Amino acid sequence: MLYTHINRKGKSLFEEWLEQIEHREPSIYHKIYDILQHMENNDLPMDPPNVRRMAKRTGNRSLFKIRVGKYRLFFLVKNDEHYLLHVFRKSSQTTPEKEIKQVLREVKEATFRPVAFTLSEGEIIFAKV
Repeated sequence: MLYTHINRKGKSLFEEWLEQIEHREPSIYHKIYDILQHMENNDLPMDPPNVRRMAKRTGNRSLFKIRVGKYRLFFLVKNDEHYLLHVFRKSSQTTPEKEIKQVLREVKEATFRPVAFTLSEGEIIFAKV
């Protein structure tokens, strides 16, 4: 099962980001679909360099970052379930401290909703479960 983080306004920043890149960057959009499929099937390769555990910077061994082109997606893995957190555009060699603080806030809030998705005519459609 996949979950997305919900902010105080009841919105998923991940889903909003996905809507923005759907037409601007279709190759990234389709890579995300592949990643979501692997997460749903619990067969996402968790090896560097594409996936990195963020334990050193955050103290949380369940927190990971995945490379998707010029973007990075933070996610938690607990009991074979994936919690999608925060996406940002990578512009420097190290992850900026403000991005680390943002994802730690999201983890602390721990407000998630389960999601299901399907691919329909090349489009990712989220459905609240």
